[in-house]
Amino acid sequence: MGFASAAMLSAALVIFTFLRPVAPAVLADTSKIEQQVSERVAAEVHKAVVESEARQEQKTAASLAAAEVRFERQRAADVESVRAEYAYLEKKYNVVEHATYEMAGVR
Repeated sequence: MGFASAAMLSAALVIFTFLRPVAPAVLADTSKIEQQVSERVAAEVHKAVVESEARQEQKTAASLAAAEVRFERQRAADVESVRAEYAYLEKKYNVVEHATYEMAGVR
């Protein structure tokens, strides 16, 4: 009896496999899928470009701020150097002028 029931089950499976109604195959609309993929890719690329530009803008702003600070420090150092040089030349001029007055007899 076990053999007969196994044979009947096997036969039912084979018949069911070959005689069941087949659903019509759905053909994918490749142009629509390609368009959707292109739209998604374009949106992601745009998003990545915007983020990249924002990061680059931040880096540029930081570099510009650092350069401005560096140039301001250099300018301040240059101004101080000019002041020191002017003070030195003024003292030297006063010494020369004083020596000229002494040689001319003016006191």
